[in-house]
Amino acid sequence: ADLVIQMLETDYARILRAIYAFAQIRITRTYRLPCK
Repeated sequence: ADLVIQMLETDYARILRAIYAFAQIRITRTYRLPCK
């Protein structure tokens, strides 16, 4: 059970990191774009 929980936690952390990186890239892109 402990191993399963650890695996789930690592997967969750990876997903969170991917989402965080994607959001950061998107924010930088929106900031780079000129305002109307």
